[in-house]
Amino acid sequence: WPSVFSALTILSNRETVYHSDRGAYRQWYDIVSSFGSYWPQQFSVPQLGIDLHYRPGSVVPFCGKVFQHGVPKCKGGRICLAYYMKKSIHE
Repeated sequence: WPSVFSALTILSNRETVYHSDRGAYRQWYDIVSSFGSYWPQQFSVPQLGIDLHYRPGSVVPFCGKVFQHGVPKCKGGRICLAYYMKKSIHE
């Protein structure tokens, strides 16, 4: 299906250590959404001191190039869809 994003990553039951997205562009937002049946998690943005409740069905827009972010390992089954733009594709 058509999308404004140039890339999609599908993650399954994966811990994501704090990182920033090197290939992204500062002015663009990413969208991360989660699905499944898992215990509520936290989506953390340590630079802002934010821990969001990351429940199934959550959608989080943010700038992954600017802000480090991460999600701990979960109990249960979690699928994460990470939509983002790659700067190199649009240059």
